[in-house]
Amino acid sequence: MSQSDEEKEYRLQKMLEKYKRHIFASRGIFHSKTRKRLLGQLKLSGRYRTKTAFWSEQEQKVKSALVDLQLFIETAEELHNENIEKVLNLETLKPIVEALLLNPVNRNAEPDYSRGEIANLFVQNGFWYLQCMGKKLINESSIHTINLACDLSHFLADSFRSDSEKTYLSSLDRPSK
Repeated sequence: MSQSDEEKEYRLQKMLEKYKRHIFASRGIFHSKTRKRLLGQLKLSGRYRTKTAFWSEQEQKVKSALVDLQLFIETAEELHNENIEKVLNLETLKPIVEALLLNPVNRNAEPDYSRGEIANLFVQNGFWYLQCMGKKLINESSIHTINLACDLSHFLADSFRSDSEKTYLSSLDRPSK
């Protein structure tokens, strides 16, 4: 087994430990068989004869679940007077944000433009929320600092673009003859 295979196996074992109590949960977007397949505990079979077929279906499920989450967020408080903080709070969202943004850092992965854009989205919208909700506490100096932080966030995310994307985008900036 190569070192990267050993690292993958180690990470898979850590994930299995982390999620073992959730494998047989009765609710969620995945059934227990799917959770086992994701964790490498169950072989592909039936309609999932190929890895591509399995992952394609899971990607579609997750995309649909994200739209359902958006629907829940937009309707729970406004239409049903339900407090979404029961479900969406620091405790429930922190592991998701960390999995999305910190796992690649912990794996020493290459910078990823898509994740950089997502991080930038969190920064931009986070500052916007804080600025709007804390209007009484914000002065011109604070607004300037927030704008600088947002500019830095955008710059860093943009720096993760591939060289071919940067070349293509710079060609769009040039006036045509």
